[in-house]
Amino acid sequence: MLHVAAPIVLDRGHGQSAGPALSVVRPQRGALQRSTGHLHISVDRGPDGHTLLRRLGQSGSARLLFPRAAGGLREAVVVNTSGGLAGGDRFDVEAEVGAGARLTLTSQAAEKIYRALDIPARMETRLRLDRGASLDWIPQEAILFHQARLTRRLEVEMQADASLLVAESVVFGRTERGETVRDGHFADLWRVRRGGKLIFAEQSLFSGDIAAQLAKPGVAQGAAAICAVLYVAPEAEARADEMRAAMQEAAGAQSVAQGGISAWNGMLALRFVAEDGFMLKRRLAALLRRLRGADNPSVWQF
Repeated sequence: MLHVAAPIVLDRGHGQSAGPALSVVRPQRGALQRSTGHLHISVDRGPDGHTLLRRLGQSGSARLLFPRAAGGLREAVVVNTSGGLAGGDRFDVEAEVGAGARLTLTSQAAEKIYRALDIPARMETRLRLDRGASLDWIPQEAILFHQARLTRRLEVEMQADASLLVAESVVFGRTERGETVRDGHFADLWRVRRGGKLIFAEQSLFSGDIAAQLAKPGVAQGAAAICAVLYVAPEAEARADEMRAAMQEAAGAQSVAQGGISAWNGMLALRFVAEDGFMLKRRLAALLRRLRGADNPSVWQF
């Protein structure tokens, strides 16, 4: 089996590139094959104000696509070539946005989390925003199959005048097939630091009979899909009323109890649930268009 021993690195700042070194790896007898992927992207603001790629690293099952757009780099699309994550797999994304630069990061499709025999799959995202930078991290939803196990972590370091938008969605079970997750594990940890100070810390845990946990009134009232959105920007708190109205509009005739908004300390947090992945994504797409003041990434279907 061929194995890429070194990541592919493209350094636009120095005009040099290094290709992968190939080596032959002989797996141990009986060992399960694991998938790993790692991405690192760094962008800067160019002299004309457009965002320019400074450095790109990608290895294993991780790749980045750059849709064509006038006016420099606007969005990058994360691709997991393994087609999903199973137990023991790992997928990491690192992004750095230089002073005054703007970038949108999304994913090509929903991330499928398959049944795990033993240890969970791991996903880690690390974001760094310099002075006046703007970064939207808005991947498409993660779908946890029955008996899937996933540990996910988000770490953000940002300057005081930077702007950050994060939207993470999870769908428990293949809802179009009527699947429910009666056995699974999902742990999610967020840490956001602004100007070196921790301003947002949250940890969520669903383990065991997740469908029964979601059915509780104080959790999701039986919904199978959940979403959390965090907006950190100088004007974030001032947009609370606007986004409350947008959330009610996106829910249509549904009760406002399906979602809520909090605004404090230069942050805006939105949370809502939906009966399935389709309805969740439709509502999230409408909210993101309002919050971003722009169309959603081209790979989104809404």
